[in-house]
Amino acid sequence: MNFQGFFDPDNKLWSALSRFLDILLINVLTVLCSVPVITAGAAFSAGWRDMMKVTAGAQTYTIKGYFTAFRDNFKKATLLWLIVLAAGLVTAGDIYFTFTVEANTAVYILRYLFYVVAILVAFVCLWVFPLTVTFENTIPETLKNALLMSIRHLPWTFL
Repeated sequence: MNFQGFFDPDNKLWSALSRFLDILLINVLTVLCSVPVITAGAAFSAGWRDMMKVTAGAQTYTIKGYFTAFRDNFKKATLLWLIVLAAGLVTAGDIYFTFTVEANTAVYILRYLFYVVAILVAFVCLWVFPLTVTFENTIPETLKNALLMSIRHLPWTFL
């Protein structure tokens, strides 16, 4: 058995293991930075940007890169998060309301309409943070593009 090159840092095994651990670290950082709910948007944005750098092989310092991305996107990503969170809470409240009132045809129609709105809010939430770190747009443009991208790439959105 030949072990020459096994401990070489450029070995494919060590390179793959290093990437796996970087991805694991980014996920742990994202969860920890999302604990105060207010900072979840910045945490998701930083996680996305760092994850793309790691998978492209361009990331050298995972923790430093994560917190740099967190700081760079904090204001815009937090505002987008609060908008998406508010939309989700309002929609959830509307759905809850349809279960508390006397059921009739109009209530059923409203309930299913609110389900559609909730799905659209979830779609926007999936796309808004990657778009935030990838493109420089205003907040309304980012929200509009997230909705359009989620519908345009529906199979990827569901996946």
